[in-house]
This record gives sequence, structure tokens and C-alpha cells, in this order.
Amino acid sequence: SGGVKPSAFQLTYRKDLPQLGPENGGYTGKISWNLGKRHGGDCCALSLPREEDYENDGTTNDGSDNAEWEGQVEEFWKALESCVNSFIQNGGSGNDGDISMAVKEFSSEDEALEECGNLIMDAGQEASRAKRLKKLQKEKKKEGNVDAAVPVTAGQITVGGNNDVFSLGLLHGNQLLPSLRHLGQFKILREKPQFESSLICNKKKCEVNIKFSVIPPSEGANVDAAG
Repeated sequence: SGGVKPSAFQLTYRKDLPQLGPENGGYTGKISWNLGKRHGGDCCALSLPREEDYENDGTTNDGSDNAEWEGQVEEFWKALESCVNSFIQNGGSGNDGDISMAVKEFSSEDEALEECGNLIMDAGQEASRAKRLKKLQKEKKKEGNVDAAVPVTAGQITVGGNNDVFSLGLLHGNQLLPSLRHLGQFKILREKPQFESSLICNKKKCEVNIKFSVIPPSEGANVDAAG
């Protein structure tokens, strides 16, 4: 469509980390899935609670103020949180095979895009690149040839014995955790659905929005994973 695609992750920790610190879950991020219509079909491995099954006395039709619905949503968050934390504790080992992480070094952003394609960039990186290229063109007109190539790093996640690529993206830095165990503990933030995690699941729309925090291993031992 020509527009900027949405980011896979929003690095909200840039704002949250100075306010909360790592020990209080300051490393945060956001991710969303639009699973389509008809309750998301078969797109989700965990069973999603359906709003129509928990409609209240008729004051609303989306179940948003229904205690039973909210209880089922909380159970979904707990189940998802438990799955992720179990996966982290096992170091990325699961039913589909082990997960491996690696970095790929490139002499420039152009080289990375040529080899891997534009999909390795998130929305913020695409916008930043567009601004840099525009500025570079202006500098070339004024000063002639300008070499602005800067080395970049891509992170790659592979799954299973065949090393199928699960994710490949341009990193915002040049480091990647050597093991999922270094993440510590995963926590879904959901006290304020308007700003944190929310779930919509009905015949017209199915969408899961998750804001999460990661507690470092040394800080996470006494944190309730169920939230």
C-alpha cells in the first residue's frame, strides 16, 4: 500500500525504564495480533474467551463490564504468562524443537537490506532511514560524494532441527541475548486495559494487544508470574 508497516515491537522501555527501573519491570514492550473475524478462527493455540458467551444483563453487548468475562480474560493472561515463563526457564526448548538466536553482521544498512529484504526493518527504522537518505541527498548536492555507511547488525531466531527462520530483524543496537534464560521473568501488564494489555474476541473482530515487562533474573525470583 506504500504506507509504513506497524512495528512488531514497540520499545516502550525507553520511557518506562527511567521511571520504574529494571527491578520494577522497567524493561517493557508491546506487541499486537489481529486474528481476523469469527473469534480468530484457528489462529491461536490457546483458547480465547468469546465475548458472546459472557454477555451481561443487556446493558452492554461486548461483555466489557461483565465480571465473568473479565475473569475469563484474566485466566487467559495467566495461561499465556505461564507458557512464556516456562519456555524461558527451559531456555527455549519446546514441543516444536529448540530455539536458537544469532546475530548477522553487515558492513552497511544497504547490504543488510539487499541480502535480507525490507521486512527486517520496523516502522521506526523505516522512517529513520527515509530521513537519513533525504538528508544524505542534500549533503551530496552540496559537498559531492558523501560516504555515510555504518555497520549494522540483524538478529535471527531459528526453530527446530531444520533451523527454520522464525524471526529476522534489524537490531536497534548490536547485541542479542545468548539464551532466553537471560530474560528472567515475563509479566503481562493488564491493570489498565486502555493503555496496557487488552483482548477483543467476538464475531466481528479478534485482537490481542499485550504490553509486557521483563524482570531480570536476579530481580525476578519473588515476583508473582500470574500478576
